[in-house]
Amino acid sequence: MKKFSLFCIILLTCTPLFAQDKPKPLEPQAQVDLFFKGLVEGRVDAAYDGLLAGTKIGEAAKDVAMLKEKTREAIRVFGDMSGAEKIDVRNVGTRLQKITSLSLGKRFPIRWRFYFYKAEENWQLIDIRIDDRLGDMFEEAAPVPAK
Repeated sequence: MKKFSLFCIILLTCTPLFAQDKPKPLEPQAQVDLFFKGLVEGRVDAAYDGLLAGTKIGEAAKDVAMLKEKTREAIRVFGDMSGAEKIDVRNVGTRLQKITSLSLGKRFPIRWRFYFYKAEENWQLIDIRIDDRLGDMFEEAAPVPAK
């Protein structure tokens, strides 16, 4: 009986070593924060790879390559990123969320819109839009052409 008890104690103390817990899926804002952290550190490929892992967007290799290249180009034009600010979070129901952020380049900011969907239990990025039309953020109407 002692041998069995000792075996159980050893087994119970070693169980955590063998348990492979899956990492907890990140909430949308945490995914965005991690993405911008990579961009600020100059790791464009790693930032996108992390954000797009397991998403439908990530399956389109040509589109991902273009996103990465356009981001590198934007960083060259607008300056290295020193950070990002969350501007707005909007929910449609309980399973669709849009996060609008502003990346802070040395010369100019960029607006980022991330769309997340929670189909089952994990949030996934389903669309990303990037632009430098800052007037839209102030809901300014387009100028009317002079006649």
